[in-house]
Amino acid sequence: MSKILVKAKKLRRVYVSGEDKVEALRDANLTLHKGEAVSIFGPSGSGKSTFLHLLGAFDRPTAGEIFFDDQDLFAMSNEALAEFRNREVGFVFQFHHLLPEFSALENVALPLLISGQGRSQAFEKAENMLTEVGLAERMDFLPVKLSGGEKQRVAVARALVHNPRLVLADEPTGNLDSATEREVMDIFSNLNRKMGIAFVIVSHNPFIKKFTDKHYDLIDGRL
Repeated sequence: MSKILVKAKKLRRVYVSGEDKVEALRDANLTLHKGEAVSIFGPSGSGKSTFLHLLGAFDRPTAGEIFFDDQDLFAMSNEALAEFRNREVGFVFQFHHLLPEFSALENVALPLLISGQGRSQAFEKAENMLTEVGLAERMDFLPVKLSGGEKQRVAVARALVHNPRLVLADEPTGNLDSATEREVMDIFSNLNRKMGIAFVIVSHNPFIKKFTDKHYDLIDGRL
C-alpha cells in the first residue's frame, strides 16, 4: 500500500449568517494515498465544494484536522498555507476561468510566472503540459478560439503545470457533452497513472466512478 498523502479527520464546517447556522459538513473523514484517485458524489448543496476547499486549505474547518504528508495543515500560518497551496495543490473548476486576453500557453504559464519562475522555464513547462493534454497544435490560440473541451484541457494543464501532488477537481466535466466528458476524464486517468498525482474529483455524475479507485457519497454532510 502506498503512503498516505491526505488524512482528513472528523471535519466539520458551519457557516454562520446572523442568527442562522448551516452545517455543511459533519464528521467527514477521508484517507487518500499517494497517487490514488477518488470521486465524491452528492446533490447540489451537499457539501462537496466545501470539502474540496478544506482539503486544499482554501478554507479552515470549524472542527477537525487535515494532515498532508503527516503535516497538520491548520497548525500552519496563513503564509505557510499559501505556499502549500502554490506548491502542492492543483485546482480544476467546473468553469475553466481562463483569462480571455491570453493564449492557452500564456494561461498555463501564468501561475509559474507569478511564483517567480523565469519566463523561458515557465513557457517550456507550459508547452510540455499542453502537449501532455493533447493541445500541442492549439497552444497559441486565445480561449475564444477553443472549444469547451479544449478550454477545460487548458485548465487541467494550468492546474498540473507546477507538478502538484494533489489535484482537486470540482465538477470538472459539468459543462461538457458526454464525448468531451470522456476525453477529459481519460486525460485525468492517464495523468494520474503517468505522474502519480492524487486526484479528488467531486461530481453528481456517476459516470466518473469508472475512472477512480474509490468513490464516496456525501450525504447530510457525512462521507
